[in-house]
Amino acid sequence: MGKLTSNLSITADQNFNFEISKNFSESLVVNQELDNTDNGVQIIAFNPSQIQAGSLADSKMLVLSNAGTVPAEITIRFPDWTSGTPDSVGTADTTHKCMLKPLEFITLPNIRFLGAGAGLPSLAMGDGGALNNTTPNSAGKVDSGANTNEGGTFTVGDTTLTVTDGDYFEVGDYIRIENEICEVTAISTNDLTVKRGMLGSTDASHSDTDIYFHHFNSYYDYDKVLSGSSQLVQTDAQGQFLSKNFFGYGRTGDDVASGLVAGSVAIKFFESAYQNFGFNKRITNSTSTKLDVSTAYAFDLTVDDSSATTISFTTGSDATFKDVISKIQTAINNEVEDNTSNLYNYPCTISLANGDVRVVSSSHLFPHDGTNGSQVLLESGSTGTDLFAGTSGIFPAEANLPKAVKPQLPADTIMDKATGVSKPNTGAFLIDNGNGNLVSEGGAFGSGSINYQTGEISFISAPLNASFVINGHYDSGFSGEVHSSTTKQNMITYIYGRSVNPKINTVVNVVGFN
Repeated sequence: MGKLTSNLSITADQNFNFEISKNFSESLVVNQELDNTDNGVQIIAFNPSQIQAGSLADSKMLVLSNAGTVPAEITIRFPDWTSGTPDSVGTADTTHKCMLKPLEFITLPNIRFLGAGAGLPSLAMGDGGALNNTTPNSAGKVDSGANTNEGGTFTVGDTTLTVTDGDYFEVGDYIRIENEICEVTAISTNDLTVKRGMLGSTDASHSDTDIYFHHFNSYYDYDKVLSGSSQLVQTDAQGQFLSKNFFGYGRTGDDVASGLVAGSVAIKFFESAYQNFGFNKRITNSTSTKLDVSTAYAFDLTVDDSSATTISFTTGSDATFKDVISKIQTAINNEVEDNTSNLYNYPCTISLANGDVRVVSSSHLFPHDGTNGSQVLLESGSTGTDLFAGTSGIFPAEANLPKAVKPQLPADTIMDKATGVSKPNTGAFLIDNGNGNLVSEGGAFGSGSINYQTGEISFISAPLNASFVINGHYDSGFSGEVHSSTTKQNMITYIYGRSVNPKINTVVNVVGFN
């Protein structure tokens, strides 16, 4: 493993500087003399499945330079694809040619080149594979498209699972058969080698049945409830998430356009639910609450899937909002940490926000649907002196409290107030940078990794206990990893060259890294 850094500096009427750094595991240097033969001479080939002399599996940087005294004709060959649902590879290749004069050079940062026909449809999109703020299947599992095919029963302890179509699966998959989770460790056509009883499930016998891709948070047992009353597709209390597939997307029965398009994935998290108190004046820390000192007050609070819990606090000798908010937060924390309380493990914060007092859920789950999700609800105290009676200091009556705000998804675009021009709200996403990394501006939504072939996705330091929506492209000619087989070829296959001069040979130097 080495570190590759490429620099290009151009000095003209102004200076331009370009730099890129990558890791590489193999390198190749070729000095190829080229005569005027009509078909040319092979300079370099690419074949991930069979490495030969003058060949690389892939390329993270490729430089072709003409070191001769006459121009060279360079031929680059790659396959034609047809846009569809999913995209498909054609039977004919496309050949593109360019001229490389002495001392001129070409730099290719990768070898993902495809022909798209005269219509020039996008082969990065995939007609049937666009996800637009899509909610992952709430069941935490998606039908793979294949069934068990044991001709009877998949018995306890059997580690070879025969399926109706092995093309849907990738090594590393967590698959679900009824209530058992298996991990795929090897694939031979339609036979999957599996580990049984994974993620807290039980190795059991199964009649021939559906196989599902499991995508609940795989840092935990398959039936673990991370919050609320039932399972959700969500991060945990540390902001972590793992799925061995991209929520069932990017798998095809012919394994041609399977996988995800590098750089297309974006994750957007729900904001927190909250409720304001709705004061008629701007509140600051030093504003007096007008509550009686050394007096107990109470109100009821519901957070997420908790039931209403009475929050009781006693004012001190200082009845300013700074002091009262601090005492309310302490009372809330005590309930959250008390395993006998209805508010146990449902944290929230109370603070000043835009001149008002606001209670905010610490989760980022989707809006509460009556069973699961996030919400904040303030109500009159069921015991004690009611904070929202309308007579407790300057606090409003319950009927005058503003409506609680449900969790929202940030907007996809924002408007520049100065120009009125809309632009992507890049700060709202955990974004795939095209190199298998998930990044967010300033780390606001954490970081992680994405595998473009299998769809395995993991991230950390994301919002806590968070639901999210997904964006991305799949079923595309640019999906997945680099393939050389004729049935799913999605790369340059070779580069040829010849001297344009019938009497003088030239030399093309190649430096390649992968």
